[in-house]
Amino acid sequence: TTEQLEYRLLRRHLAHLEAPCSVLYVRQAEREALWLPGYVRSAGEAAHMVPIERWDDGLAERLRRGCWVYVHTSLCSRRQGAGRCREVESRLPARTVMSSTRLPARPSVDREPYLTSDVPISVERLDPRVGR
Repeated sequence: TTEQLEYRLLRRHLAHLEAPCSVLYVRQAEREALWLPGYVRSAGEAAHMVPIERWDDGLAERLRRGCWVYVHTSLCSRRQGAGRCREVESRLPARTVMSSTRLPARPSVDREPYLTSDVPISVERLDPRVGR
């Protein structure tokens, strides 16, 4: 499935993050949820995962300090997750794509197909010093 391919891909990419770097991603939208591999090692430390369920101004303040990476996941290519991802991504500071790919759309749940035939996945470094 797309989720299996995504999990393996992100596990490899997140293992090479510099430490300490926090990983931000949209975890849940309506009934759909996605968990990223948070046990990966990041330059000798476990990656700090920060799942977003909804945007809050406290998060915006935290993003101004330290190393942050945003992951655009397969959830963003589902009807239930697309709007939530657009909302979050519109509020993030400027980003630089570290890696990106497109995976075949093979949903693990037939009742929730993807919006496109291929699913974009990206790992992006946030730069809070550059406004949107």
